[in-house]
Amino acid sequence: ENKEEKLSLFQKFKIMYRDYWYVLVPVHIVTSTMWFGSFYFMAKSGIDIIALLESWHVSERFVNPLRDSSMGYFAVSYALYKIATPARYTVTLGGTTISINYLKKWGYIKPVPSKERMKKIYEEKKENLAKSMKETKEGIKEKKENLIESVREAKEGIIEKKDNLIETLEETKKGLKEKKSHIVESVKGTKKKLDRNKSLAEDISNIKNKG
Repeated sequence: ENKEEKLSLFQKFKIMYRDYWYVLVPVHIVTSTMWFGSFYFMAKSGIDIIALLESWHVSERFVNPLRDSSMGYFAVSYALYKIATPARYTVTLGGTTISINYLKKWGYIKPVPSKERMKKIYEEKKENLAKSMKETKEGIKEKKENLIESVREAKEGIIEKKDNLIETLEETKKGLKEKKSHIVESVKGTKKKLDRNKSLAEDISNIKNKG
């Protein structure tokens, strides 16, 4: 509380702008337009602005430039607008505070969380982020392990298929060799039979010739 009391008007304005700029800016535009319009009306209506400012004990540093009769209504209005800056800021802060209270009451904006709540929210988000990063890291690690396992299984499958193919080729080669041997043996046997039959036929022919 003491810290808030020590804040200057412009510091309060700055803090309000930081937290509720979307409320303060419209309020400031409306009030500033009203201030400038009022000063322009006063200047154009012929009100003795110099006397009015002197009655308010405004510094001569601000009053003296207005004594120049060649100043137009707009210039006088702008000078008064600048002189009234502290009052304008005070009205803006008051109007913004009232607007915020009503907007909170109607549920259009939520109250600004306390420092403790902000700290808790920050810690929760930090914890959730760390948890999310950990889960992501674990997920990547798991996918990597699954990929390595899949590659290993695929490699083993290829090796197994290769071994089976080699074994099949060896068996086929062996089978062909055995068939070739059987054919050769069969041909030899057939040739022997033919030779015996031929020899027998020759013997029979010789016997007939002798008889």
